[in-house]
Amino acid sequence: METTFMITGMHCNSCEKIINLTLEELPGIKNVKTSYQEGECRVDSDQSLNAQAVIQAIADLGYQAKVKDTQPLSS
Repeated sequence: METTFMITGMHCNSCEKIINLTLEELPGIKNVKTSYQEGECRVDSDQSLNAQAVIQAIADLGYQAKVKDTQPLSS
């Protein structure tokens, strides 16, 4: 599953990196790609992804996030 989160408060590459490193530690996360320029984070995960846990992890870093879109992973 690919879930896109809208994130506010990112300003630079360091913001992207800290979000990526934090989310990669969460259960079920396979890949994370964050872009401060787009204000988004794309998370590839298995079906057990807890979107609220992702949002909370981002909030704990000082950013605001919400789910923008969820799609099945393409093969």
